[in-house]
Amino acid sequence: MIEIRHLRTLQSLAQSGSVSRAAEQLYISQSALSHQIKELEQRLGCTLFIRKTTPLKFTKSGQLLLELASDLLPKIYQAEQRLNNQTDIPPNELSLALECHSCYLWLLPVLKAFSKQWPNIHVELINEHPFDALSALQSGELQWVLTANPQSMEQINYQPLFHYETVAVCRGGHPLTKEPFLKPNQLSQAQLITYPIAEQRLDVFSEFLQPAGVKPAALRYTRHPLMMLQQVSQSDELAALPRWVVQELGQALDLKMLNLGEQGLWRTMYLAYVNDAKPWTVNFIEQTRKLTQNFVGIKNTL
Repeated sequence: MIEIRHLRTLQSLAQSGSVSRAAEQLYISQSALSHQIKELEQRLGCTLFIRKTTPLKFTKSGQLLLELASDLLPKIYQAEQRLNNQTDIPPNELSLALECHSCYLWLLPVLKAFSKQWPNIHVELINEHPFDALSALQSGELQWVLTANPQSMEQINYQPLFHYETVAVCRGGHPLTKEPFLKPNQLSQAQLITYPIAEQRLDVFSEFLQPAGVKPAALRYTRHPLMMLQQVSQSDELAALPRWVVQELGQALDLKMLNLGEQGLWRTMYLAYVNDAKPWTVNFIEQTRKLTQNFVGIKNTL
């Protein structure tokens, strides 16, 4: 029998493109996810996707189940949302979408602390949401969204979690290390390593380069911040990341952090949710503020 968790697993595989990233989104081990898929395929007597393809390619059987997931899961999310809004009984599962590629460093400790307070709530992490996360939140497909780009939308509330600083990163001997801070035009001749997502979702573009009408000379993409830092340490390329990421992942590398602008580039991270904050939502907010206050480049909103 096909279970809801199977549909969510297949949807996560389609969204992420790989078993390893799907496991991260679902907050389970890769081996557990592989076992779940194998068990489902044995139960159904068919193969659901082609192994060792990047991104994963689904078979006709897999596509059929993905269509079923696309049809059923939004209805389930909406029903759960309506029920949750009518009662303070904690849900069994919450879907949290991340509009922040570097959140895992502080988010995983927060979720660990949260699970001690709410052991019966499983938080499903969804990264790189294939459609607009805030619209999905509004429709009930998601329960929480981490975002630095709040939009005025009916029923959605935003609770500020903390302020964070985005910095430019370069190797220790880079010529730009002589500068006290960077101006936008100083990046016009630079090759910038960044995430493969829309530029308006990245602080260095939306808040620093685009208002000044500046574009980098070239762009290169990677999904992993550690790989990004390693590439920067071995070249004249630059990257722009939250200061906490560079501090946590780049300690063994010869890296220099530079302010973007004289005052630095500061944004606010929000938790978005629908209607009133339930007790578990309040607890998540409190745990986040408490556990991030000692991170470099983070200022508490309180």
